[in-house]
Amino acid sequence: MRAVGAVITLICGIAVLLGALLPWLSESVMSVPPFGSNIISLSAWDIIVNNTSWWYRAELMIPDKTQALLVFIGGVVMLVCAFPSIIIVSGPGKPVRSAVITLGIVASLAAFAAFVGSVCSIVKVMDTVLADYMSYGLYMAAVAALVGLIFGTIMTSKA
Repeated sequence: MRAVGAVITLICGIAVLLGALLPWLSESVMSVPPFGSNIISLSAWDIIVNNTSWWYRAELMIPDKTQALLVFIGGVVMLVCAFPSIIIVSGPGKPVRSAVITLGIVASLAAFAAFVGSVCSIVKVMDTVLADYMSYGLYMAAVAALVGLIFGTIMTSKA
C-alpha cells in the first residue's frame, strides 16, 4: 500500500503541474469568417510570469500570482517528494520508515497548498463576471491536489 500511495501522489503531482499549465480562463473570440474563431486562454503560468497584459479582461479580477504559485510549487514539491518515496519503498532492503513518513508529510502539505491555491482561484473567479470563462486546467489542478492530499496522507500513515 505504501508504494501505491507514493505512485498515486506522483501521478497527482504531474496532474497538478499540468493543471497549472493548462488554461484556467479561456474565451472564444470571433474573427474573420474564413479563419473561424480563435481561442484565447490564460493559465497559471501566464499569471506567474506576468503574461496577462494581452488578456483584454485583465482589469477584472483574475487569480492572484500567489494562488498560481501555490498551485505550481505545490505540484513540483509533490513530485519531488513522491519520487524518492517510490524508490525507497520499492528498493531492496527494509525501507527507511522515517524518510518515507517525512516525504509523505511534505507531499501532503504541498498538496494541501496546491488545493488551497486552486480553490481560492475558483472562488475568486466565481465572484466576478469571468465565471463563464473558467476552463478545465483550474478544475484539474484542484481535483488532482485533493486526491494527492488523500494519497499523501495514506503514504504517511502506512509507512
